Amino acid sequence: MTGDDRMVCGFVRDVGRMPVTTAFVSPSISRTGRFGYRVSQLPEVTMNVPPPPAITEPSTLLVRSAPEAIKAARDFARRWLEVKGIDHAAVQVGLLVVNELVTNAYRHGSAPGDVISVRLYLSEVGPVAEVRDGSDAEPRARPLTLDSFTGRGLAIVSELTKAWGFRRLASGGKSVYAVLNGGAA
Repeated sequence: MTGDDRMVCGFVRDVGRMPVTTAFVSPSISRTGRFGYRVSQLPEVTMNVPPPPAITEPSTLLVRSAPEAIKAARDFARRWLEVKGIDHAAVQVGLLVVNELVTNAYRHGSAPGDVISVRLYLSEVGPVAEVRDGSDAEPRARPLTLDSFTGRGLAIVSELTKAWGFRRLASGGKSVYAVLNGGAA
């Protein structure tokens, strides 16, 4: 990935760790619905609430908004989940979730070349994937239809995770997070 002027990709510090300085307000973390529900029937996503607090220091990947960022994020997540001893099936699901969150940040939350941040850490309720972008726009689940080729990402995230939500960042932009299912291999 070095030499690609469209993407900045690397771990923060030499081992991918970054100190956490966010406060945590106990949210009520809830699922956002099931396939087959119309969007108007879905309960509201947890919003403007920080993700669960980290019990390990997060590992962070910074990428420039480009199609290649999605694969870089998946590769980063795979390595991190495997190093943490997450079982194979949960790794595969986690990769799909990270893929969806980064794709949304690339397609809807950033301009070409903007920075997208992917943070992974362990919390008391499970591994957490958090994707930050520069847009203040709220992530929205779109109606599920049989003839639509796009717009299912957040519904998939909802089904495959313990919880997901977003919050606006004081510095601008937003953080979308998902609490992954996963256990030790």
